[in-house]
Amino acid sequence: MAEKHDRMVAQYRAQLVRRGYRINGRSPFVDYRPDIFATKGSSDLFVEVEIEVTLNSPHTLEQLEKMYSYIAHKGHCRGVLLVPRGVAGEARFLIDALFGDRHICVKSS
Repeated sequence: MAEKHDRMVAQYRAQLVRRGYRINGRSPFVDYRPDIFATKGSSDLFVEVEIEVTLNSPHTLEQLEKMYSYIAHKGHCRGVLLVPRGVAGEARFLIDALFGDRHICVKSS
């Protein structure tokens, strides 16, 4: 399972680099490190990658809440929840149910 997660992280990171993002190693969070933290110009992008078995875990929900609270208060930040295609609908429902807006979007791989 960890291989699938790591492969998704690597593929999305490569896509971001091709689109002109710079991948940052340091997270601006004190108690949370997103799978990918990237910048392009003055815009920050936080990406959390989840696979089928981890999507609804308490740990994932905690990570998404921390990401959301940071993004919702900053004007130049976006969040992405990257999931496998088979659970994209479930992930969209989860984000809508938790946050009710579009600060975090769901993308599938």
